[in-house]
Amino acid sequence: GSGPPLESSGGGPLVEIPQTCKIDWMVSARDMKAIFEQHLEIARNGQPTAICLALHETGASRHFARFDEVLTMIDRCLE
Repeated sequence: GSGPPLESSGGGPLVEIPQTCKIDWMVSARDMKAIFEQHLEIARNGQPTAICLALHETGASRHFARFDEVLTMIDRCLE
């Protein structure tokens, strides 16, 4: 848009990072965690990256345990 840019917590302009990966119920929790670890390493090296966990999938309730396992691992990484 043409409005003023939003500011990030660091004071610079907020930049949307294009989604570079989508993780959904079609892969195992182990695969999801491995993909997240790869993206975490990319981010640690200073390169922007983004992952969509696709929790909006229509079958999310059937796959709750798998998502919970992955999100618990992500929470631990962020602590």
